[in-house]
Amino acid sequence: MSLNNISTVVIITSSAGGGHITGAEAVRKQMQRECLEGESFKFVMVDLLEDWLPGFMGKYFARRWNLAQIRGNVASLHWMANRQRFIDALLFLSVYYSCSRMLRTLRPDRFVDTQPLATGAIMRAICRYNATFRRHREKELCLEKVMTDPPTQGATHFLSRIRRLTDSQRSLVRVMSIRPLLKNGESNADFWKKRAGLDESQVKIVDHFAREEFFPYIKCQEKISQLFFALDLDQVAYLSKALQGSAQYSFQKTGVSLTLKNTDLLFLFLLGTNPPEKALIAYLSSLAEVCSHSNRTVHAVICCGSALNLPTEILTTFASLPSSLYLLPLPMQKAEFLAPLMHRSDLRVTKSGGSTTMELLATVRARAEKGEGGEIWIHSEEKQISGIAAWEKDNAAYLQQAIKQTKLVTPETCSLFLEDFFARLDRKKDSVHSEQQASHAGFQLGEKARFESVGCAEKVQNGAVISGKSRQD
Repeated sequence: MSLNNISTVVIITSSAGGGHITGAEAVRKQMQRECLEGESFKFVMVDLLEDWLPGFMGKYFARRWNLAQIRGNVASLHWMANRQRFIDALLFLSVYYSCSRMLRTLRPDRFVDTQPLATGAIMRAICRYNATFRRHREKELCLEKVMTDPPTQGATHFLSRIRRLTDSQRSLVRVMSIRPLLKNGESNADFWKKRAGLDESQVKIVDHFAREEFFPYIKCQEKISQLFFALDLDQVAYLSKALQGSAQYSFQKTGVSLTLKNTDLLFLFLLGTNPPEKALIAYLSSLAEVCSHSNRTVHAVICCGSALNLPTEILTTFASLPSSLYLLPLPMQKAEFLAPLMHRSDLRVTKSGGSTTMELLATVRARAEKGEGGEIWIHSEEKQISGIAAWEKDNAAYLQQAIKQTKLVTPETCSLFLEDFFARLDRKKDSVHSEQQASHAGFQLGEKARFESVGCAEKVQNGAVISGKSRQD
């Protein structure tokens, strides 16, 4: 590409869930960071469901998926995921013609896809475009597939769609991903060949795939003492009334800042863009019960995603709380506010969605290695792993392998988990106190021994002088 040339980049995403849109934004910012001097990009963002499907169809699919997440209906999510092949066939013609028309109009230099639907239709349109405009291009257009989920055996919604392409189509696929979760004895090359039919040379491995706001916390082990959250004027009004008893919260027109003491506990409830409301209320009820028997100050930040009425519902439901517990229900936060919150939290109750998993890996691992603040509790609707959507099971396994303090939690088991969490903190506090007492006692004994030693030396010295005088006399 020549200097001062503008490259057109198409980025495909999907409004079913929030992770694909987050991934698309991360890709856009990464390309901007990596561009060479004189390069510039024109980005065209396309929501496959909203922009390429006719009428109500795209909105119907997105709404049905998001509603199942809100209700915590794992069976419905499984039903839709297991029929991806049928859905791809249903979307094929609409996506193929929409994609072909866009390619002819824009003639993009790069084509990036951050979502798993209709890969075959998109690839067919790209091959047709390459055949038509071969004489006018220096090289063929490739499909750059960005995996917004960790590469695991369960990521079939991405990998199996690539494997089903023809050999000539797969030769035009490039994948960007973090390192895969391997079986014993399996190599990276084996994984990509078996799961996606790709050579390892077609895969670009990155250490972290997250929005750039998360990068400063990748190696940070220190606790953050101050956080800020963005709010509108109405949200400032009702939250300032609910939290008026605490001097640690400072409200401004644009949001609220929270100043944390080193001994304060910060809990984060991050259950996706469309959080399951019943489960969230159950978690908070368990927390309120456990905090009623503890004198530790706990700040619980609840990310309510796109559920606009949920913050008011939470404050109404929990109008009476233990004096040591503060609830802060927040609307969807930008990455610049979410990243430090995710890093500073002592406990995170979350879902193992793709983007969430990779952002947890970026922000929590350093504190976990230090031995503090690495607790991640993966939400499940049932006591077994079956209470998690199929592709998120392997994401949870990926997290457990990278961060040992990761465990599975349900609304029913949360009370027991919280009691154990507080008990471990108390034991740690008692252990530190005992060590301090032992150290202090050792210091006192050492000082006593030193003074006794000095006293003995003085006596000996005085005795020698007196004896000397006696001999002279």
